Amino acid sequence: VSLYVAPMNHVDFKQAVYEIEQNNDQLVRAFAALVRTSLLAVDQQLLLVRAEYERAGITPAIIEILAQTKRNPMLAQVLILDAEGKIVRSVISGESEMNFSFRSYFTAHMSEHQRRTFISEPIVGLLTKKSAVYFSQRINGPDRRFAGVVVMALDQDYFHQFYRTMNFKPGQFVRLIGQDGIVRLSWDTDDSLVGRDVSASELF
Repeated sequence: VSLYVAPMNHVDFKQAVYEIEQNNDQLVRAFAALVRTSLLAVDQQLLLVRAEYERAGITPAIIEILAQTKRNPMLAQVLILDAEGKIVRSVISGESEMNFSFRSYFTAHMSEHQRRTFISEPIVGLLTKKSAVYFSQRINGPDRRFAGVVVMALDQDYFHQFYRTMNFKPGQFVRLIGQDGIVRLSWDTDDSLVGRDVSASELF
């Protein structure tokens, strides 16, 4: 994941460079600390839910984790999907026949046997109706075959609220860019780049 902070207005060059270097260093450090903490927390929860579900299905421990999610402003949704992409459990109520098998956070795990977290492009949730970045882990059955996924949605509004507390100077922006070049989060006067591939740009 790449963090990029930059000025957009041309002003007195030497003074601007000094101020930007000083201020941007603090902004990047604060934002990077939040991102690391958030990603680690989501990943730990994913691993916990996956391990518990593979061990015994829906248990009181999983139900409690889902209940806690409703009180967590960082997470917009938690889903457990079966091998066909249908809902096993969801924080937000939905029709049992809803199917998520076309989502990238599902298809990424169907033929991929490595136990690693997938981070999606920004997606508007079928149930949440909000844009979020989705983290997912593959669920294996007793025979180690694909049995579904556990998914957690990181609410973009959570980061936007954090951005608003920062002392940005006019013309500065922060973007969170994945190694695939997709912009996951952006905060500036124009956030139209969210979800777009910027791997061919000079920034990347």
